[in-house]
Amino acid sequence: MKIMCVDDSPVFRKTIQKQLEALGHTKFVEHDNITDAANHLEQDSEIGLVILDHHIPSGNGLDLLNWMRNHPSKRILEIPCVMLTGDADRDLPLQATESGASGFMFKPVELETLKNQLQRVMK
Repeated sequence: MKIMCVDDSPVFRKTIQKQLEALGHTKFVEHDNITDAANHLEQDSEIGLVILDHHIPSGNGLDLLNWMRNHPSKRILEIPCVMLTGDADRDLPLQATESGASGFMFKPVELETLKNQLQRVMK
């Protein structure tokens, strides 16, 4: 199973990749924009989890989440998605959950937080 990270920060994507590797997840793909991520999701049946930033210059992470949750393909529709943000907006976790997010994290993401989210959403 591959894990996709969609975030505009290359430093954050690298950090998440290292954390995932420390947790034993070695198949990782990354994108810095929603369009490329959506195209990749349609083409790659090995994606089993999406870690998605809320603020991306190419759009809002909730846009990609809504696209996934309304996709005609059951495979894409059911991929767990963990949203994250560096914002202080405390309403965002509820908004993300109502939109179909499987989990939510605030940046910076600690290894233990990531581990707990993965265990919870990948049951």
